[in-house]
Amino acid sequence: MSERREKYIHEFKAPQLFSVEHERREHLLTSPELGKVAVISGFVGVGKDTIANSLLSSDGDIARIVTFTTREPRLLNGEVDGVSYHFVDPSNFQLLSYSDVLVEQTHIFGNFYGVPISEFKKREDSIGVVACLTPDGANTLNRIGVPNERFVVVPGSWEELVARIIKRDRVSSDTMLQRLSIEMQEHFRDLMASITKLVDSDEIYLKEGGIHYVKSATGMEGIQKATQLIKYIAFSS
Repeated sequence: MSERREKYIHEFKAPQLFSVEHERREHLLTSPELGKVAVISGFVGVGKDTIANSLLSSDGDIARIVTFTTREPRLLNGEVDGVSYHFVDPSNFQLLSYSDVLVEQTHIFGNFYGVPISEFKKREDSIGVVACLTPDGANTLNRIGVPNERFVVVPGSWEELVARIIKRDRVSSDTMLQRLSIEMQEHFRDLMASITKLVDSDEIYLKEGGIHYVKSATGMEGIQKATQLIKYIAFSS
């Protein structure tokens, strides 16, 4: 374990701290009477966390679903353990997975991510929660019946997405291209082809098939527009 990881990842996170009684799970996940759920999904590096953080800052009654991850904190971006993510090592994540405390989990760029069921307790004390998930994670919530408004953040182009990840992760373009699989590029092309009305226009929003597509925000004005849009659709009614 690196010194940086050892410094910023605190004590071992015991599964029992995140366990939920089986009789309460369905209520927390699927009850329409609790706070609403806004799911922000999209490709890695598209700007999900930026929009989510802006949304949280705009209203103290909106809470964040804090997920587990085995990747290292992005300290220069101000990530904080237990607030941005629950940072754990792979062995701790595996134990959490085996202990049935995660509602979904995925593997991206060599790191594991998982959503603890206990985070949905926040629906009881807020107008709603926001969760940043991969497309697979968003599909899992739909499959198990979690009522949600799903927002897919869309970059303007593949080149824009690659540039955003390089800037965020501070890696070379060669390293970045090695991480981006052919399958991911094909998925990207399929997505962009399905929403050409949004991609080829000056609009920032399109609803298609029950999913809200929002262009990735650049600059303070763009972030604020995306924030206001998601807040209005997900939490105003």
